[in-house]
Amino acid sequence: MLLNFRRLILPAILFISFFNASAQTKMVSESIVLTQKIAAALKTSLGNSIIVKDSSIEYKTEKSTFLITIFNSKKGKEGMWKTVIINNCEVDFRAAGSKEIDKLVYQAIFKEKLGSAAKVIMADDKNGSYYPEIKFKGIIEQCNMGCAVDGICTLTVSGIEIKWASGEYGGTEPRGKVLNAEEVQLSNSIGKSAEVYCRFIPYLSEIYGKADYYIKLLN
Repeated sequence: MLLNFRRLILPAILFISFFNASAQTKMVSESIVLTQKIAAALKTSLGNSIIVKDSSIEYKTEKSTFLITIFNSKKGKEGMWKTVIINNCEVDFRAAGSKEIDKLVYQAIFKEKLGSAAKVIMADDKNGSYYPEIKFKGIIEQCNMGCAVDGICTLTVSGIEIKWASGEYGGTEPRGKVLNAEEVQLSNSIGKSAEVYCRFIPYLSEIYGKADYYIKLLN
């Protein structure tokens, strides 16, 4: 009886080990392929000054430096890193401190996430710094109408979650618009195409901060 059990369990263990190893190898290859794509886009502007190592891209000059590290994860993490999730990979970007170079980096990253038509704008803030805005088209994947519960309503468009309303609505901060749809009907918009102009913030972008921001339903 014990011998038969061992004969059954050993192949199962070997199969699970092989499956896990194959999945891990696939994820590693995904991060390396993504690294090469982003690096190729950056090389057209920055040349061979960038250093590529498996799943990281580094750039250093006397005036500016940045580091992009790509992990096989979708978790994301808070802190000094600006995180974008692309497929099964987490792209962590440590800002260069140069508006021009940061724009090139964001453009290369969002080209892979949102397509070549995605546009990045580096906007100035009142503190003398800057932040990225993105314009893109995508598919609405999720809708959260929980403003009354947690104070935030969001739409997720092609993997970018965007706050379009909150409990602070009616305050002094400028707010963009939802176009071509009544806001109360957005829960019926899943699967539809949309055009977005928003401020990109890791983990939760928004149409707050400018009246020009918008989420426009296209069909």
